[in-house]
Amino acid sequence: MCPEATGEDKRTLTQDERRRIQVRLHATLSWVGVRIPDEVDLDGERVALRDKVDRFVFDDFIDDEERAEVLALIDKLEDKAEILEDELALEDLTMEEAEGILQRTIGVIRAIDELRHLEDAEEWEDRRVEIMEKVDDATRWREFTKRIYKKDEYY
Repeated sequence: MCPEATGEDKRTLTQDERRRIQVRLHATLSWVGVRIPDEVDLDGERVALRDKVDRFVFDDFIDDEERAEVLALIDKLEDKAEILEDELALEDLTMEEAEGILQRTIGVIRAIDELRHLEDAEEWEDRRVEIMEKVDDATRWREFTKRIYKKDEYY
């Protein structure tokens, strides 16, 4: 018998079903295949989240003002994810409602992850520049010592 005929899809979640939903939320790679939401309500304001994330992720350069905007957006998204997670934990929900909130929550978490990778990329670039500066210093030092010492003194 299908759930529509019995009305099972309209009943609230059992504690076991709620626990399984929460486990799915925190599962490794839970975000695979889940899209970042087109829009999300943050502090009463509708934000075109996917467009914003795409703009930041695919821009070649982010200035300090945009970086501050990214950090503020991450904070707001973390707050939103917490609110959605609380809804999953505390509200009387049907399975359909819980699945919808789960997908939105995972989408928000994915957006946070994408935005955090911007910082990782900058750190990587900073380390790469630092290493290249050390390589350049070592090369200059080697060339200097070659010019100063005769071959038999150098080795």
